[in-house]
Amino acid sequence: MWAKINVNYEQTIGGWMSEGLDALTGAPSFTFEPKKLDDSTLWKIINDADKRHEIMATGSNSNSLGIVSSHAYTLIGIATLKKTDGTVVNLMKMRNPWAVERYKGPYSDNDPIWKEADYAKQVGFVGGNDGSFFIDMASFKTSFFIM
Repeated sequence: MWAKINVNYEQTIGGWMSEGLDALTGAPSFTFEPKKLDDSTLWKIINDADKRHEIMATGSNSNSLGIVSSHAYTLIGIATLKKTDGTVVNLMKMRNPWAVERYKGPYSDNDPIWKEADYAKQVGFVGGNDGSFFIDMASFKTSFFIM
């Protein structure tokens, strides 16, 4: 069906996630630029959308954290991590649709933090190269230019 809407499969390479979601679901979509929002506003947008079980997708930048450039990722959930020193870290759970994890930044699958205290249990972390990973707000804002 998607190829038919776009004339053929060649026409479906690239594009904006919102166009595909609009066409396939009929649901309205909204676009935000994470870098242009302060952390609390961005967290509220993501948190509210997560509570409503909305589909969230992001477009990636090239960076040194292992995120694939110019690629769509899904934001599949959120979690709040309460560290033993009292700090609270807002985390986004992302998924690379290629089902391969390349993210190497803070809170990645190989980050030693998951062995500390009960952090993994708090957020439902399960390691493995399945394409899903947690990312903190600062890394998210530098890794994804649109959502």
